[in-house]
Amino acid sequence: MLRGLIRGLDLVSQGDDRFTILANSRDEAGIGDIHSPSLQFQRMARRPGAVHFGSELPWYLARRRSEVDVAFTVTHGPLRSPVPIALMVQDLSFLHLPEVYPRRTRQRLKALVGLQSRRANAVLTVSDFCRQDLINSFGLDPGRVHVVPNAVEVPSPLPPDRRARVLAGMARHQIDGPFLLYLGNLHPRKNVPRTIRAFVEARRIDPALRHHQLVIAGGRWWGTGESAEAEAAPSGSVVFLGRVDDDTRQVLLEQADALVYVSRFEGFGLPPLEAMAVSTPVLAGDAAAVPEVTGGAAMLVDPEDDRAITEGIRRIVTDGPRRAELIERGRGRVAHYDLATTGAAARAALACAGSQALIDR
Repeated sequence: MLRGLIRGLDLVSQGDDRFTILANSRDEAGIGDIHSPSLQFQRMARRPGAVHFGSELPWYLARRRSEVDVAFTVTHGPLRSPVPIALMVQDLSFLHLPEVYPRRTRQRLKALVGLQSRRANAVLTVSDFCRQDLINSFGLDPGRVHVVPNAVEVPSPLPPDRRARVLAGMARHQIDGPFLLYLGNLHPRKNVPRTIRAFVEARRIDPALRHHQLVIAGGRWWGTGESAEAEAAPSGSVVFLGRVDDDTRQVLLEQADALVYVSRFEGFGLPPLEAMAVSTPVLAGDAAAVPEVTGGAAMLVDPEDDRAITEGIRRIVTDGPRRAELIERGRGRVAHYDLATTGAAARAALACAGSQALIDR
């Protein structure tokens, strides 16, 4: 989300626009390869949230209040601020699926996100679904809630040496045949245990999938259900890669027979669009913002229905005409989420935050 927003702002910047990014490093901010007069970087070491939002960021803004028109933050904002705040809230899954969050995390999000959303001069979010959810859940003024969609860039072909490095790494993990891919963090709402269970069943009942693997790429947040399901799968059929770098992500998306992303709740759902950008068909959950974002370019199933997911996996591998249709639609869908669209929406929302602050005074 941040990489697309920052790059989009740089693309649409006007006149003397200046965007100062506070982060641990340029690479962490996603601007390691960008050198632009509109983007300025200042190192701010990563601190625990209470320290960052409670003292460090307020202190920074107080010292620079005459230089800063708007401060943009994600999920939480500074506990006090002398400048207008534009707060990005990507989804409210902690309200709708509270059971999948640790108690302390759930309590923090419930206590702060609504309060800070109401205090913010503008609230940014990533889809129309989330915008309406924020308005309904927190009683926000619709005029202060802005959709800034995620951006998807169609990747350039990797140089041969970088591709060879990725393929060697896949070979070390014994990825040696056709595979389906799950890409994303391991969080209970992502439904990965059910994905594994449905994959194993599809592999059992359909000879066309007998030699397929399920590759799972992403770091764990919390929860352990994936391990138990994987232990019950045929040996070598489910492969966990953990977090992967950008090159590995690109190759996995390009080589997968399909992306399987049957999440129970998404405020946007970026991996399906990343798969579409490299002509890989997508099986996704028919829930929350995913139908809006995929726009008819993914095969959708009920994420709570094991049989539906199993049948979806079978079809997306074996139904040639449907695969071709999804690939073609996916290419068109990705065009709706380019950097210029994201940048223009973000710049307009930040400008509204500054204007709203003047009205509120």
